[in-house]
Formats: sequence, structure tokens, C-alpha cells
Amino acid sequence: VPLIRNCARTGTADRGGALAFTALSFLIGLIFHSQIFKLFLGAEYATVSYLLPWMLLASGLFAAGQTIALRLMSLLQTKMLIVPKILTAVFGIGLSSGGAYHSGIKGVVVAQVLFSATYFGWMLLLRGRIVRS
Repeated sequence: VPLIRNCARTGTADRGGALAFTALSFLIGLIFHSQIFKLFLGAEYATVSYLLPWMLLASGLFAAGQTIALRLMSLLQTKMLIVPKILTAVFGIGLSSGGAYHSGIKGVVVAQVLFSATYFGWMLLLRGRIVRS
């Protein structure tokens, strides 16, 4: 808990650690997706193992965005999060629905990457606005 409080107070939680971990996870997923699926999942899922790195990328970008949002919340800047959180959620639902309809699981994965990148980008813009003021 002291580490979390220190990260929230100093802003170190959103300075690249999540992105570095995301990049590493993505690379590991690209290289070892087949082996990871063989180890943890049944053979019937092997055909979609190539999607693993992209889901790792999506989840990492979303986590990095959430880290920035946590920082903004710790600074009591919660009002500025309302619109981005609602709009990106609606955007994500639309993307996921459209992706599933048009391309099945592959479309959902693409939608998640786009949604997560949009959310992360918007949180970066908000953080920049706080830093400048």
C-alpha cells in the first residue's frame, strides 16, 4: 500500500512501466504464442493463438490508460474523466459489436486494440492538460 500511495503522490505510476511491460509481453506473445497456447489451453484453440500478442497489447494499453486515470483521480480531477470514460466505453461497445459481426473473433481483437489505444491516447491528453496547468 505505501508503494501505491507513493506512486499516486509522485506520478511515477504512469511513467512508462506499464508500457514497457506491455511491449515485453507483446514481443513474448509474438514469439511464443503457440507454445503458450499448447501449455495452457486445449488443442482446439491453437488456431487462434496468433491473436494472443494483440490481446496482450490491448490489455496493456488499457492498463496504462487506467494508471493515468488513477493518477488523475488521486489529484481529485475526476470530473475531467467522465466524458472520456463514457465515450470510449460506447466506442468500444460499437467496435466490438461491429468487429464480431464482420470478422468474428479477429474483429473483436482488432476492436479491443483500437479501443484500448483510443482510451490510452485520451488519458495521455488529459494528463498533458494537468501537467501544463
